[in-house]
Amino acid sequence: MARADEHDIIDDRPGRYFVSARNDDGRAVMLLGPYDSHLEALERVDLGRQLAEKVDPRAYWYSYGTCRVHDDQPTPAPIFEKESTPDRMVMVR
Repeated sequence: MARADEHDIIDDRPGRYFVSARNDDGRAVMLLGPYDSHLEALERVDLGRQLAEKVDPRAYWYSYGTCRVHDDQPTPAPIFEKESTPDRMVMVR
Protein backbone atom coordinates (compact mmCIF):
# COMPACT_ATOMS: atom_id res chain seq x y z
CA MET A 1 0.00 0.00 0.00
CA ALA A 2 1.32 3.45 -0.87
CA ARG A 3 2.31 5.74 1.95
CA ALA A 4 1.27 9.35 2.22
CA ASP A 5 3.75 11.73 0.64
CA GLU A 6 6.07 13.64 3.00
CA HIS A 7 4.37 16.83 1.78
CA ASP A 8 0.90 15.65 2.85
CA ILE A 9 -0.55 17.25 5.94
CA ILE A 10 -2.39 14.62 7.97
CA ASP A 11 -5.74 15.77 9.34
CA ASP A 12 -6.29 14.24 12.79
CA ARG A 13 -9.85 15.52 13.27
CA PRO A 14 -12.62 12.97 13.70
CA GLY A 15 -14.84 12.29 10.74
CA ARG A 16 -15.32 10.06 7.76
CA TYR A 17 -12.61 10.38 5.11
CA PHE A 18 -12.95 9.58 1.42
CA VAL A 19 -10.76 9.37 -1.66
CA SER A 20 -12.28 11.92 -4.03
CA ALA A 21 -11.93 13.08 -7.61
CA ARG A 22 -12.85 16.34 -9.26
CA ASN A 23 -13.61 16.26 -12.97
CA ASP A 24 -12.98 18.99 -15.54
CA ASP A 25 -16.29 20.75 -14.89
CA GLY A 26 -15.56 20.96 -11.14
CA ARG A 27 -17.90 18.24 -9.88
CA ALA A 28 -16.52 16.13 -7.06
CA VAL A 29 -17.25 12.44 -6.54
CA MET A 30 -16.36 10.08 -3.74
CA LEU A 31 -14.38 7.14 -5.09
CA LEU A 32 -13.53 5.10 -1.97
CA GLY A 33 -14.43 5.23 1.70
CA PRO A 34 -15.38 6.02 4.29
CA TYR A 35 -12.17 5.55 6.25
CA ASP A 36 -11.68 6.25 9.94
CA SER A 37 -8.54 8.33 9.42
CA HIS A 38 -7.19 10.80 6.92
CA LEU A 39 -4.00 8.75 6.56
CA GLU A 40 -6.02 5.68 5.49
CA ALA A 41 -7.67 7.74 2.74
CA LEU A 42 -4.39 9.35 1.65
CA GLU A 43 -2.80 5.92 1.28
CA ARG A 44 -5.54 4.96 -1.19
CA VAL A 45 -5.57 8.00 -3.51
CA ASP A 46 -3.49 6.16 -6.14
CA LEU A 47 -5.84 3.18 -5.94
CA GLY A 48 -8.81 5.50 -6.49
CA ARG A 49 -7.10 6.96 -9.54
CA GLN A 50 -6.37 3.49 -10.96
CA LEU A 51 -9.96 2.36 -10.48
CA ALA A 52 -11.42 5.53 -12.00
CA GLU A 53 -9.17 5.24 -15.04
CA LYS A 54 -10.45 1.69 -15.64
CA VAL A 55 -14.06 2.87 -16.00
CA ASP A 56 -13.70 6.39 -17.42
CA PRO A 57 -11.14 7.31 -20.10
CA ARG A 58 -11.40 10.98 -19.06
CA ALA A 59 -10.31 10.12 -15.50
CA TYR A 60 -6.67 10.57 -16.51
CA TRP A 61 -7.30 14.32 -16.45
CA TYR A 62 -9.17 14.49 -13.13
CA SER A 63 -7.75 15.84 -9.87
CA TYR A 64 -7.51 13.36 -6.98
CA GLY A 65 -7.30 13.81 -3.25
CA THR A 66 -9.20 13.29 -0.04
CA CYS A 67 -12.08 14.93 1.75
CA ARG A 68 -13.74 14.67 5.16
CA VAL A 69 -17.43 14.47 5.92
CA HIS A 70 -18.49 15.87 9.28
CA ASP A 71 -20.36 13.59 11.66
CA ASP A 72 -23.55 15.67 11.35
CA GLN A 73 -23.61 15.28 7.54
CA PRO A 74 -25.05 12.29 5.65
CA THR A 75 -22.54 9.74 4.38
CA PRO A 76 -22.19 9.93 0.60
CA ALA A 77 -22.13 6.71 -1.38
CA PRO A 78 -18.70 6.14 -2.96
CA ILE A 79 -18.42 4.74 -6.48
CA PHE A 80 -16.20 1.79 -5.46
CA GLU A 81 -16.25 -0.56 -2.48
CA LYS A 82 -13.38 0.31 -0.19
CA GLU A 83 -12.15 -3.31 -0.39
CA SER A 84 -11.55 -2.90 -4.15
CA THR A 85 -8.10 -3.53 -5.57
CA PRO A 86 -6.72 -2.87 -9.06
CA ASP A 87 -7.38 -6.55 -9.86
CA ARG A 88 -10.76 -6.78 -8.13
CA MET A 89 -12.85 -3.69 -8.73
CA VAL A 90 -16.27 -3.63 -7.04
CA MET A 91 -18.58 -0.78 -7.97
CA VAL A 92 -21.25 0.37 -5.52
CA ARG A 93 -23.29 2.21 -8.12
